[in-house]
Amino acid sequence: MNFMKKDITNNHMNECIVIEFNPWLYAHNSNLITLFFDELSKNIKPFDSTLSSDFVDYSKILSSIGTPETKLASTIVDFISPPSKLGDKISAINDSIKKIGKKIVIFVDDIDRLDSTEIMEVLKLIRNISNFPHMYFIVAYDKEYLLNCIKDKTHDKELDYAEKVFQIEFVLP
Repeated sequence: MNFMKKDITNNHMNECIVIEFNPWLYAHNSNLITLFFDELSKNIKPFDSTLSSDFVDYSKILSSIGTPETKLASTIVDFISPPSKLGDKISAINDSIKKIGKKIVIFVDDIDRLDSTEIMEVLKLIRNISNFPHMYFIVAYDKEYLLNCIKDKTHDKELDYAEKVFQIEFVLP
């Protein structure tokens, strides 16, 4: 991953925005989704401040789908500042990303150090935002550990679930 980051940074910085997210650093935090979008928003802000705030709003919407704790936090935030409709927010994000004209490459490391609930949260996060244009995830993980962790949560269809999240896989020794 470090070689890929270095290559992109040295040879493709005009074409890409590189973002690093290590969920293990935030393990056992109440909401990895919010922490991820905070990092994404911070890195996008120099290119488009509106997109940055749209990502924060989108994270509130996604967080409201999560655990009881995140639902409570989201409800409090929504009371203060109600979020826009999900479809409108997705359209606004899509348009803003296209206007930036850069690929957004997100490196995610150490998900195999998380527990099964945290892994599912990260996988759902990737699944929910990888459909935005020009967004690419490079994720490093131990496949066997990941599949074992998500087995109970995917009703013994862990390989099918993982293949929907990760379309291309490179196995390293």
